[in-house]
Amino acid sequence: MGKLNEKLNYLAYAGLVVGSTAFMFIMTLILGLVNSLGATMALTAISWIYVIAMIVASIYLKYLRCEAIHNLNMACGLKENGDRSNKSQNFVVVDLLTSVTLGIYGLYWVYRQEARMIEIGRSYKISNQFESETKKAFIFIIAGLACKIVGVIFFIAYLGAVADNFLVFALRGESGGEIALRIFALLFILAGIVLDAAGYYLFYHDINILSAAFNRETYNGTFIVCDRHRDKLKGGNGNGDLKQVKPMDGKVRMLSGQYAGSEIRLKPGENIVIGREPSKCDLICSSEKVSRVHLSIAYRAVGGKGEYFVKDMSTNGTISSKTGKLPKEQEVKQPVGAVLTLGQSTESIQLL
Repeated sequence: MGKLNEKLNYLAYAGLVVGSTAFMFIMTLILGLVNSLGATMALTAISWIYVIAMIVASIYLKYLRCEAIHNLNMACGLKENGDRSNKSQNFVVVDLLTSVTLGIYGLYWVYRQEARMIEIGRSYKISNQFESETKKAFIFIIAGLACKIVGVIFFIAYLGAVADNFLVFALRGESGGEIALRIFALLFILAGIVLDAAGYYLFYHDINILSAAFNRETYNGTFIVCDRHRDKLKGGNGNGDLKQVKPMDGKVRMLSGQYAGSEIRLKPGENIVIGREPSKCDLICSSEKVSRVHLSIAYRAVGGKGEYFVKDMSTNGTISSKTGKLPKEQEVKQPVGAVLTLGQSTESIQLL
């Protein structure tokens, strides 16, 4: 996975859509004044070019949304302490629900994720950098939708006018009323697209700010510790609890990353989960060679002493310096001093 993409370029999408629509508007306005069959054919060709441009823009938008959802879930998940109630579905589900509800779910999704960013931004101390702290993005998008609806109504009226006798229309060109309907339709649709683009620009701008904050805090994609476990940090670069560890307590030492040399204290009966997914893991490593949920470490009191039990749940496996590669989905006892290497990465932790 590595660092989050903090340069999601919504302006490229907006430029293609707004530019294509503006070109379509200007050309139809010019050609509409020319009453000839050639002008009508040229207008048809331009319309097809516009359709192709919109298809390309739609594909790029799906890529942006996929990246945005991934970034939101990673950056926000780190600060939500295991609370998955605000986690976004993947982009396929979001697109499907948006289509089925005629866009209503898409608006709800933007509102919900914008509020989520604002809340989490306070934890990262970046709220003052957001362009849309007062939900301006959502307001712009709603205004854009209203304009596009009005534009579509005018366009339907225009199609109804010319469809009555298309052959006559092709020969004589447009009447004054038909030209007015077409111009109003395109003007409102263009205004709606501009407002919509402005709203989503603000939205993606803030996702980039949030992603950059996540990248800074994860220290170039190495180990980080969820907020709910930071009070257990001892030594190293951690700023947590420096109390002496009780004899029956266990420790997990990080040998790489931002907290290299730091230790997490585990009491008997406690466990930690390690992987890339913030909403499911306690110790997070964003290396692309580490699975979303890589392994769990349980510390238990057995016969008056503490013992470690490790379960590998990864794709690439876990290597123990004491027992070799761990079997998947099986809890295996590990001795004190064992160093666990996560998959093919250089990330490793030690059981103390």
